[in-house]
Amino acid sequence: MGFFVTMISMTLEEIIKFIDEHRFMVISTKTDDYPESANVEFGNDGLTLIFDTSDTSRKYKNIQKSSKVSVVIGWDEQVNKTVQYQGLAEVLEGNELERLKKIYFTKSPEAQKWENTAGNVYVKVSPKWVRMTDLNTNPWTISVLEF
Repeated sequence: MGFFVTMISMTLEEIIKFIDEHRFMVISTKTDDYPESANVEFGNDGLTLIFDTSDTSRKYKNIQKSSKVSVVIGWDEQVNKTVQYQGLAEVLEGNELERLKKIYFTKSPEAQKWENTAGNVYVKVSPKWVRMTDLNTNPWTISVLEF
């Protein structure tokens, strides 16, 4: 006995709306030995994700070695939806930093308390592959975007 999956695509707007509705994500970075994952508060500009971290954190050090990251957004037994995401992370600077910080703080105002902390850095993640799964449909609906 198996299950069926349909590739009926959710629209890009539906996927972004789902991401907009969440403030936390799990980000996984690459190390030499094991992946490292952390739950972080984030903002988003469409499919571009923004978060902050300390320049002494493992995730920051890992991103310096490899910009390839993966992310999971959402999962709630009442909602039964999730987004899996692979992308490239880069530390923000200059005008882009200021623009994306505003977006991040609008979604996650509590994060602003770390803004002037020594060693705090802001990272954006640009998508390479995004998959949204909705287990509320029969068969399940899975949409995949590749960039």
